[in-house]
Amino acid sequence: MSPHVCEYMESCTHNCYGYEMKITQSICPRCGSSSDNGNLCNTCLVQETEWVTCDPRIILIRCQSCGSIKHQSSWSDELCDREDIEYKSAVSAVHLHADLAFPKIEIQLERNSENRTFAHLKVCGMLYGIPVEKEYTTELLWQSEACDRCRRLHGNYYEGIIQIRAEGRRATYEEEERSREIALLVEQELQESGDRLSFITKIDEGREGLDIVVGSQTLGEQISRTLTKRLGGRYSMHPTLVGEKEGKKLYRDLQKTGIEVLYDDRKGKSAGEKFADCDLIGIPIRLVISEKTLKQNCVELKKRSEKKTKLIKIPNIKRILN
Repeated sequence: MSPHVCEYMESCTHNCYGYEMKITQSICPRCGSSSDNGNLCNTCLVQETEWVTCDPRIILIRCQSCGSIKHQSSWSDELCDREDIEYKSAVSAVHLHADLAFPKIEIQLERNSENRTFAHLKVCGMLYGIPVEKEYTTELLWQSEACDRCRRLHGNYYEGIIQIRAEGRRATYEEEERSREIALLVEQELQESGDRLSFITKIDEGREGLDIVVGSQTLGEQISRTLTKRLGGRYSMHPTLVGEKEGKKLYRDLQKTGIEVLYDDRKGKSAGEKFADCDLIGIPIRLVISEKTLKQNCVELKKRSEKKTKLIKIPNIKRILN
């Protein structure tokens, strides 16, 4: 009897329902709509994805003397007006997800003041087949700072001196003027090629001839080669500057690291007079190099806010000033 009942129930189940149910379609675990492989559907995936971010503020730094623009830690001589630079900076503030297709950025600039502009941005595109759009406002803040070139120029920074001399006589006025023209032309060519730190610091007419003071060894060598090629003669290089005094090497090293330095090389002024002028114009830190301090590989340091002086090892100066 039991086997018969059991067989009847199996048959009834088959006949009554007539089909076998199978789940073959995956669904989104969040919204329940259809999904590939049981993952989030495209709509939910878009909601989960941070497909765009935008920096709230961009600092734009321009040299107040020459107008060059600072990009991160380097300067460049961009020949662009303010609006072009602001558009490029606004675009750089937007960071897009790699999966965003057909991105488009619309920008409207609103100048608030001489030093501040607001960029209103609308960002749109297609993400996983779904159109997306967001709006942001980024503040573009202008600041002024002396660039590396102007800082060196104003501090009379130099790395070499080209001395124009004629054998057995002084160079003629025409020769010196031609040398001046060639030097300025070489300077212009190097700067136009991107070597913005190759500049002529000054040109002096001394008793013995023309001295061209240059801000880089590259410029000095290029001027020397061009002068001898066009005017004849020869040139030689000296590793130590003619007439260089102790302290100028330290001065140039500090200038290279971005520390603004005023080098007092005035002749006919006593140390006391120089110290007094240093205090008068408000120099915050005074460094003094003498034969005595050099024997200890030191410089004498005095802060304007303190009365006492102290000796500092030369290799430690940059760390202390920074």
